[in-house]
Amino acid sequence: GRSSVREQVRKTRAPARFTAESGGNPTVGGSVRLSRHTQLSAAMYKHMRIGSASHQAARFGSPIRAAASHQAAAVVGAGPAGLLTAIMLAQRGWTDVSVFDARAAPPLPEDQLWGDGERSYQLGLNGRGQAALREFGAMERVSRFSATVNGRLSFNAEGKPVESRLKPPGTPGAEKTYVTRVLQRDRLQACLLAEVRERYPQVDVQFGVGCSGVDLSGERPLFELC
Repeated sequence: GRSSVREQVRKTRAPARFTAESGGNPTVGGSVRLSRHTQLSAAMYKHMRIGSASHQAARFGSPIRAAASHQAAAVVGAGPAGLLTAIMLAQRGWTDVSVFDARAAPPLPEDQLWGDGERSYQLGLNGRGQAALREFGAMERVSRFSATVNGRLSFNAEGKPVESRLKPPGTPGAEKTYVTRVLQRDRLQACLLAEVRERYPQVDVQFGVGCSGVDLSGERPLFELC
């Protein structure tokens, strides 16, 4: 069960081995029963193959369709794509979703640390990314902690800065049909983590637990947590 799995992960310092109990496609979208010696049922989601949250949402389709029965999932990686995957599964009716990430949890979205220049790796959210976040109900929070892109700054051949303003969407000559939003990549992660913790009790996110290896060579997939 879920509680026993969490307890086993906390107690195990050596890599924990998960193996599949039945056949199936061990890629995104396939329900593959996995077991850890406690008979854990889970679906392994290799979301790293998707590449982006928007692509991921498009691949899974509408979040309205619920799971046919109780299903458990393990998601490796608690970045934006992994957390959005967990939100999607929860909205579809999955009742037991565990997310593992080797790194530490990010600060809260409202933390003053985000004003530090060391955390200046900015991520741009285009129309598709915003649509994916909106579809899964997370865009409102992200909007509160992101800034709008109203123009661009470039440099001419002489090295002098040249500023240009973007026309608002819907006006004649507008370059885009949406307004790009920007925020730190791990602040987006913090927003999605806050969504998970406030709205989805069926999702358990564990930091400091990494995946040390995945073996897809046999009939049953196997991966190790450390």
